[in-house]
Amino acid sequence: MELALYHPELGYYCKAARQDDYYTNADVHAVFGDILARFLAAHGAETIVELGAGEGKLCRLILKALQTDFPEIHKKCSYVCVEKSPARRQACAEAGKDFPGKITVKENFDFGPGSINGVILSNEFFDALPFHRAYLELGAVKEVQIGKDFEEILAPASKEVREYFDWLNVFPQEGAYAEVQIACRDWMGKIGRAMKKGVVLSIDYGFETRELFSEARPLGTALCHFKHSTNREYYERIGDQDITAHVNFSVLMKEGEKQGLKPTLMSQSRFILNNGFEEAVKKLENVADPRARLRLSSAIKSLVHPESMGGAFKVLLQKMA
Repeated sequence: MELALYHPELGYYCKAARQDDYYTNADVHAVFGDILARFLAAHGAETIVELGAGEGKLCRLILKALQTDFPEIHKKCSYVCVEKSPARRQACAEAGKDFPGKITVKENFDFGPGSINGVILSNEFFDALPFHRAYLELGAVKEVQIGKDFEEILAPASKEVREYFDWLNVFPQEGAYAEVQIACRDWMGKIGRAMKKGVVLSIDYGFETRELFSEARPLGTALCHFKHSTNREYYERIGDQDITAHVNFSVLMKEGEKQGLKPTLMSQSRFILNNGFEEAVKKLENVADPRARLRLSSAIKSLVHPESMGGAFKVLLQKMA
């Protein structure tokens, strides 16, 4: 899976051309950047690190909003884009030309222990990390492995998969599949160790463990996204379709707490209502063009409505005092 997503030339996320298989919050409207900028300003974030920065779209939106609405924060802040894809790192560097001296682009998250005082943010980063798939058979955890001609084989679980479930202390339902999000745990460990003081802000779709492992999801949540449709054809269109799973927020919170991060999990709706919803609505009054006003109004509704992105996405805040 890691090769399918992150091979330097053929991986889905590393190809030069942007894949048009899904929308993120940043694709909806610049108002999403306004809301995040208000949160960053409220926390006095002088260092902003974005994980999985892609082509720098969210970075541009945030820095533009800070420049317009919070010039003092914009003047003091630095923005680090962490991005694995060479082509997308180049796009981030291009974004830096609009904000001289503000943006640093990194391939790796190579921050030392206790070196970050600020905000580490991500928008659909954790759902894009590779994962293992497991299956519970007669009380024993099996691991889905790939045989000849992409045939799935239920093999005895590897040591790291067994240790993951022992650490999580929750197991899938009998006869059900589940994702094993070891990479998410590893990343949260790195993030926690790098934080000195500040907040980790993670926006993604997912649930806590017991909901993910409920009887309602016997196949797990692993899905492929291709041209705005979903499928479970994991071994088709390799490198040309996204492979993803719902984030297990319990994993992020449990590992984060081990590193000293205190978590608060909420819906995206609640986060936006707490961080700039009223200001976003007030902007409607200053938009003269009816079409632009309609676009802004529709974007706010989509981002905050519980039956749209507001309910589909969750926001995990993890504070390091």
